[in-house]
Amino acid sequence: MGTWNQLIRIKKDIELRVNVDYLNDYQQHQGDTHIEYFLPTGNLVLNELKRNNYQRETLKTKFTLQQNTQKNYFQNILEFKGIGTAIMDI
Repeated sequence: MGTWNQLIRIKKDIELRVNVDYLNDYQQHQGDTHIEYFLPTGNLVLNELKRNNYQRETLKTKFTLQQNTQKNYFQNILEFKGIGTAIMDI
């Protein structure tokens, strides 16, 4: 996870703000199941092992252009958001 913020003065009354946020979330899960059936011909045993990997990445970017003078106020915002997800069963 990381964040970057920057304030840039373009002119005396005009500024540009840049905000970038990145997240990389990786998770591993493991579980098992044991089932035993008692049958007249003999017992049946089932063992199941399951492993899951989950990965999510997000990138958010926001640009804000702002002008603030005595006569007028101007603000323009541009935002991008990207999400990537991967789920793997083993």
